[in-house]
Amino acid sequence: MNEESKIKTILIDDEKRCRDSLRSLINARCDNLKIVDEADTVNKGKQSIIDHDPGLVFLDVELPDGTGFEMLDSLPAINFKIIFVSAFDRYVINAFRFSALDFLYKPVETEKLIRGHHLNSYLYTLKTRENMEIFRGQNLIEFTERFKTDEDCLMYLSKIKWANGYKCRKCGHTKYQERKNHSRTCNLCSDTESPTANTLFHKVKFGVRKAFFMCFEMATTTKSLSASQMSVRYGVRESTARLFMHKVREAMKSSEKYPMDGTVHVDEFVVGGKEDGKPGRSYDSRKKKSACAVELTEEGKVKRFYIQKINDFSSKSLRAIFEKHIAVKANVTTDEWKGYRPIMKEFNIMGYVIMTRDFD
Repeated sequence: MNEESKIKTILIDDEKRCRDSLRSLINARCDNLKIVDEADTVNKGKQSIIDHDPGLVFLDVELPDGTGFEMLDSLPAINFKIIFVSAFDRYVINAFRFSALDFLYKPVETEKLIRGHHLNSYLYTLKTRENMEIFRGQNLIEFTERFKTDEDCLMYLSKIKWANGYKCRKCGHTKYQERKNHSRTCNLCSDTESPTANTLFHKVKFGVRKAFFMCFEMATTTKSLSASQMSVRYGVRESTARLFMHKVREAMKSSEKYPMDGTVHVDEFVVGGKEDGKPGRSYDSRKKKSACAVELTEEGKVKRFYIQKINDFSSKSLRAIFEKHIAVKANVTTDEWKGYRPIMKEFNIMGYVIMTRDFD
């Protein structure tokens, strides 16, 4: 796995030996994670999260200047996953108030870390998003020619899965034997890992090629597809089609790696009923505020659409949807709201569209 695709990880613990131990385990056994920073207090941890925008945080509960819970409560938003690390079980219930992936007891052992169900599920979801990228930008004839058999699909998965070298998932050994089905068996512990393991195609029973084509159709079609249609088209049970389509939709959620770079229209709006004396963009209104961005095709049709909840209509709040979903080179059109003016210094806002609207 290349460095850019690894999950940025921060370790927050006041005990250096615990951080050292956890760092060693992650570096040795978790290829998906990249430790970008460490901290030993609430204040340093909070600043580290703001500076590095991590995807995962290992967080101790008891810190010198407060608790991990207090640090999380002080953040404006929690846009990362959390694994709590503590020697005390009395914090477990409170930990899951923050939708924690897991709660690990000190000292953290290798098996607890790499076999944690919730951590594996999170890494699996991210991995399936990577797998979906092979279905972008190809027409049906090209796709059919490339994947004629199940073996073609397995060979492709094998190449991208171990593009940066093989490492045994159990013992970390790097020498292996390749099987006829493109699985790899560790020379040291004899563990065998298939190309589909921990991917979108893990344990698929109806054939990898069928699964590839279902993904292709879902990724390229402009019309909605039902499980009933997929069931008939690919000769699988409707319940099987529905379950697999759900996995594909999870994988197709935005990874924020491919921002919109064409013609993009951005606007902000509110959701809620009429409030007396609270017109338009009133800051103290109870209405829910959102910003949306839509990318158009050359024919003017919707290509992609994103919506994000915002706290207010300030430039700081509006900037979030630009940074997450819009490329700097995109041709962006907005209305004349002043909140967009500071953003023009960094993004290619071509001009204004004067819109009439009645928020009430």
